[in-house]
Amino acid sequence: MKIPVLFASFALLAAASAFGSGDFLSRLQFGLESYPEATGNSTHGYLSYRLSEALSSSLLVRITNSAETSTIPDTAKSLYLQNEQVNEVFFYPFSLRLELGDEPLVAGLGGYLSTQSLREVGYFKAAETGLNSYENAQRGTFFGPLLQAGYAWDWSFLQLSLEARLVPYFWFKAAQEITIEPLVTTPGTNSYAGTGFPYVYLRVNPRLFTFLSPEIEYEFQRFTFEALQPAPSTSWNKETNAYDSHTLALRGNIYIPLGGDQYIELGYGQKLKWLLPEGKPALHSAQGIFKLAYRFHK
Repeated sequence: MKIPVLFASFALLAAASAFGSGDFLSRLQFGLESYPEATGNSTHGYLSYRLSEALSSSLLVRITNSAETSTIPDTAKSLYLQNEQVNEVFFYPFSLRLELGDEPLVAGLGGYLSTQSLREVGYFKAAETGLNSYENAQRGTFFGPLLQAGYAWDWSFLQLSLEARLVPYFWFKAAQEITIEPLVTTPGTNSYAGTGFPYVYLRVNPRLFTFLSPEIEYEFQRFTFEALQPAPSTSWNKETNAYDSHTLALRGNIYIPLGGDQYIELGYGQKLKWLLPEGKPALHSAQGIFKLAYRFHK
């Protein structure tokens, strides 16, 4: 990923604005968030720098790791371990802040970049070949334009913020390497490019009495990809798959001030996920998820 380039671009924008003003920290916001769960962890880091009263630049980096064991459906004896890592960058060179009465509206335009890797190893038993070893590795790079919108209300005992991100169309390049021995005597490899649309992220975050904060997050993604399936003895067939992915997270959070413009946030809730493959049974999961966050806001 070209994360260093994005950080450098962000730093140049910030430095250019701060050079004449000398108030770098007064224009800066940053934070770190961690979301531990049973199968892995997601870490988020963000920077936002106010170039003027109406204009800012921001960068969000999200790294998600997961590992779990599972079995192959309709197979009497099987077990495999799956490791997955997803690195994402949401970059807004310019976000515009508009005051609608006393409430701010934020709109941004930028880019989205993601790298994803998946590795599976395991075994299964087949009637014709007995016990088979299985290894599958997939990787991909995704990129596209990114739109952002946010709005906030502030009442005496209640603050409410809404955030939306949209990647209306994205491109990707992917590759797969797979071996199943002795069922298929030759390894399978496949490299291809494709497109998908859309990626949608929505967040509703009310805060009661400045320290209690229920939170709702929703993500949706749709795309089509290729997967290699074993054919008799020595060959592989390419299978095209399309699916919709829905993720809903519900959490309750507590804000703890640290003094100045710093605070930490602790939360716990549930994450629900639905995977809807085209022409196949739906897959769903639910698990508890924690939230640990540190924020610095001027």
